Amino acid sequence: MRDAIVILIAAAGTLCELVSASETEKGALQEHFHAICRLASIADERVPVRHTAAATADTLERIWAINLTLAPNKLAEDVIANVDQGVGSLKEGPALKMKPSPNTWLVWQRGAKLLKAKQDTDELKQWQRLKGSPDLVTQLRAIAKKAARLEQIQRSLDLAGNRERIQSHLIKALRTRQTKEDMLVIAPRGSDRPKACCGHGGHPSHNAGISLEFDIVCLCATGVTNGESKSAAACCPNCNANNNKIAADTDLKATANNLLNQCKKLEPTGNISSAGIHAAIAAFMQKLATPTGADKAVNYHFGNGGASFKDNCDGDTDVTKGAGVNYKQTDFTGNTKGPKWMYELRQAADKLSQLESLETQAKIVESAVEELNISLTALWDLANAAREIPTPTRAVPAHVSEEKKLECAKVEKAADCRKKPLCKWTKETEETGKYCDLNTTAAEQQAKEQAGTGATGEAASTGCSRYQNKPDCENDKTGDRKNCAWRKGKEGEPQPEKEMCRNSSFIASKKFALTVVSTAFVALLF
Repeated sequence: MRDAIVILIAAAGTLCELVSASETEKGALQEHFHAICRLASIADERVPVRHTAAATADTLERIWAINLTLAPNKLAEDVIANVDQGVGSLKEGPALKMKPSPNTWLVWQRGAKLLKAKQDTDELKQWQRLKGSPDLVTQLRAIAKKAARLEQIQRSLDLAGNRERIQSHLIKALRTRQTKEDMLVIAPRGSDRPKACCGHGGHPSHNAGISLEFDIVCLCATGVTNGESKSAAACCPNCNANNNKIAADTDLKATANNLLNQCKKLEPTGNISSAGIHAAIAAFMQKLATPTGADKAVNYHFGNGGASFKDNCDGDTDVTKGAGVNYKQTDFTGNTKGPKWMYELRQAADKLSQLESLETQAKIVESAVEELNISLTALWDLANAAREIPTPTRAVPAHVSEEKKLECAKVEKAADCRKKPLCKWTKETEETGKYCDLNTTAAEQQAKEQAGTGATGEAASTGCSRYQNKPDCENDKTGDRKNCAWRKGKEGEPQPEKEMCRNSSFIASKKFALTVVSTAFVALLF
């Protein structure tokens, strides 16, 4: 919009008029040179890297490595073995059985690479101890899932890709060339400066606006006739170094490079921005002359010269000649609103605005990852605190025979182990293996009921189970306190589904109590 307003003002004739060729040697093209140099310096800059994913990568990979080391069924070993494979190349194994999506496999790979490098460290060994705490493992899984979602969002922002696209627009604005990429030929064979720079005779080689370096050379290159040119000196004091004439099939790359170096000295940019690009375009538009001369032949001209400039823009100081470029009228109609390089700069400006918005979103993701790191630290503290609480060990009662212990030890499936009242599965993260042990709590309770030797004044020698009906069961008391209760069994008691006379003092296992406490703590964290 700002550029369009400037164009309308220029059309109204309020901007600067053409500079007389006789003033060229006085440095009268310096303002033009500064205006186009500001744009060239911007186009020659690198897009600033204000934010990268590196800030969060370490935290995310640490979370995934910890999560993977606690995975069941040797999943971690399988992922490490296939860490360089694509998800479609997985062979038979735990990873393939899980059927991971491409995104999930990418997360596993990143975690596995860190795990492979640090699997012998004390920290990961400490985390592996959580396998005996199913509730804590569940909470770690939740943290890992959130980390995967945040990484997916971060990847979708594609900051690096957006920077590359902006850079591509800037390069096109500065150095698009009409012939070979390694040469800057202003006038191809059969052409000359007036034809190529100003459109003399409507020649097809007229390429004003193809790039900023093309237009700068047209403005400041040495003239063709009259012995020497003053146009270089008119642009800047040091613009005459390596400055050559524009001749057919002549490579003017050295001339362009020197002029661009002078631009950087005169118009340094610093970090580029969308606002900076639009401001530089507006300043350039103010130097475009309005149509002038008896035949209004000079239209959208940038530089100096007389009414017949299109035919005579050879860079010399004759009053009828001049230096610069004459843009095509069609460049300023329709949706283009300027030469080709100006379109590329506007595209870069628009994408820079989008990049700033994406970088703001990336900072939000970074903050969310930091919150996950705090949650992980809290989980670590909870895990260590749980390990520091001494757990009383129970000696297996003398009346529990070795036969019962061996009966549990023979079971190698979690489901079968849990069906046995006097057995317990000790590794919740595994479903097979030698993890079925004697449940000493249940065995001791059964022994008490059968022998009637409880510590709270229980029933006589045959225990509560001797009563076959509810009244007799509930009448077994010590003073006002009931020794027996008619109820179904609790965890660890024999025949838990059957209502029968049982010890009224049976207490839920410590495992159940810790589960309740742990769940309450996690609710506070999340």
